[in-house]
Amino acid sequence: KTEMKASSPTLLCLLLLVPLALCWGPITHQMLARVTVSGGPVVIPGHTWDLESFVLGSSGPDSLLLCNTGVHSFDFAVFLWNFSRTTHVDFDPASYVHGFFIHLVQDQVSHHAGGYIPAPLTQMLPLEEVVDVMNLYNDTRFTFNTYNTSHLQFFTSAIQAYGKATHKLGFNMSVGEVTKCIRAFEDAIKVEIDVRRFEINYKEDIVKRDTCHVTTFDKALAHYELSRAWTLQSGAEWLQSVDTTHMSAAESVSHIVSYVDDLFRARNGTDCPL
Repeated sequence: KTEMKASSPTLLCLLLLVPLALCWGPITHQMLARVTVSGGPVVIPGHTWDLESFVLGSSGPDSLLLCNTGVHSFDFAVFLWNFSRTTHVDFDPASYVHGFFIHLVQDQVSHHAGGYIPAPLTQMLPLEEVVDVMNLYNDTRFTFNTYNTSHLQFFTSAIQAYGKATHKLGFNMSVGEVTKCIRAFEDAIKVEIDVRRFEINYKEDIVKRDTCHVTTFDKALAHYELSRAWTLQSGAEWLQSVDTTHMSAAESVSHIVSYVDDLFRARNGTDCPL
């Protein structure tokens, strides 16, 4: 039977009692980011598209959960979007920031009031972890993207600049502090991948944890797959809003929140199997 391991990122979230919207399986986030753009390269005007930076960005909002939950917000993402356009680094920051936003769009779907994981924190975390386990079991080639020195310096500079611009507490972090925190996050994920990649009991657990109170794995899978489909659909909509319709980052936030609300409204406020 699947149990939460002390080293898992989801258990760390539970121990820290971070707010509801801040925890979602980091493995699933990166997997969904890859699938979001699997149809072909995304065109980012004025930039060279870099898939690996995009995928790394998709875990960015969670990467500082152990030290600073404030970066897990659309407000910080909008600041990061603008900051990236004035920064010169040896990777494509636009791709990274697109991935950062995609993470928050994914959470907008999964943590919606009628979404896949709307439950109280203690119920939510085991379900998030078993979804990670299911995805690991079905993708034996998965590897988790991690931060290099350039990524860490860029992220630290953005965090410091945001703190100065907003006068919010907790953002005066050195690159050493950011690095230590992110490495702890990445190390926990590596342990989870090594320990849990080949677990075969996830089907029983995903039925048990499902928030729609399903009784069969087929129903539980149908619930997850609808949430996954809406997540990918919403990600594609957000990418189009900023890169084709040319909305500003701030405008795109209002747009995607309304877009996701409409998805749920059209289905009586829920993604549960009918």
